[in-house]
Amino acid sequence: MKAQTLVTIALVVLVVVYGIQTIQLMNIKEHISSGNIKVSPLSGAPSGQGGVPQNVQNLPEMVGGC
Repeated sequence: MKAQTLVTIALVVLVVVYGIQTIQLMNIKEHISSGNIKVSPLSGAPSGQGGVPQNVQNLPEMVGGC
């Protein structure tokens, strides 16, 4: 196959994917504006720790450096 043919095929695939993503984004936007999407709080997030994993909570303020 010629290089120009491969580039053309790749460009067509990218345009098709872009079109599909645009349609999906428009559907999501419509659902949000109509109130059909419910937002729930995150589960499993540590409370009171600021989202820091337990294995790095007790590290010193500075490690090495000048």
